[in-house]
Amino acid sequence: MKPLDPVAKALATLLAGASVPASGLSQASRRILTPLIDAGAIRQVRSGGGNVWTASNHRAVQAFANNRYPSGLVAAASPELGARTQALVQFRDTKAKGGLDFEVIHARIYKDEALTVAGAPVGAAQQTSRLGCVSVVLGATRVPTLAGYVAVVEGPQLFLRYDWQAAGVDAVVLYNGRASDRMLAWLESSGATRLLHCADYDPVGLDEYLRAKQRLGARLEPLAPANLDHLFDRFSKPELLHKNSGLMRRLLQSDDPYVRRVVGLMQHYVAGLEHEALLV
Repeated sequence: MKPLDPVAKALATLLAGASVPASGLSQASRRILTPLIDAGAIRQVRSGGGNVWTASNHRAVQAFANNRYPSGLVAAASPELGARTQALVQFRDTKAKGGLDFEVIHARIYKDEALTVAGAPVGAAQQTSRLGCVSVVLGATRVPTLAGYVAVVEGPQLFLRYDWQAAGVDAVVLYNGRASDRMLAWLESSGATRLLHCADYDPVGLDEYLRAKQRLGARLEPLAPANLDHLFDRFSKPELLHKNSGLMRRLLQSDDPYVRRVVGLMQHYVAGLEHEALLV
């Protein structure tokens, strides 16, 4: 069986009574093994034409291995546990294997045909009417499919309070901060004929729009009302521009008409605008 990682491989070799070439331990691995090195439990010795690591205190090395890898150096946890639980079982650290292997997405559905599973509606519009929104799991065995005119909204305020039906939208999908690659892949593979992007009118919001545009192409359009200039005049916030000014260089190079329009407003007012202003 394959060891869990390079450190586990080195420990398995040492515990088997063999040596590990000095060049076989990366700097990162040596940092992890520092307690054993400092305690003299493993030592670097001369061997032939080079140096090798050997175990001088097998009991200490075994205790270290047991503590770091509670399920063994080559144990394989069941995939059904999920990435974080596997990491806990194997490394005592839920973050050791990166992020979650699934994502929960909240959506508001106004037409049943806008969210289907295996081609069949699941009554999502009625559930939205009753409950306010529905949730789907990306990474599950059967992932629902979007269709029609879909809005992609950053933050819960507009997600719940904007009149999306008046805008002709069939479904609204919520994200926070930045949309995940998993979500963008889901949108990219969806049957949505049009996608409406709504985020703050500031460097981060524009950068996120361009990122989504790169994945979703011509189907994606921004939520850019005609009175945006008036909203900037009333509600723009200088801090939104100042704290994210590092993104402006890229935005100034964009030839996207929407980006150029908002960049012009940000330069004129020396500020950005939170998209909640659309509710006023």
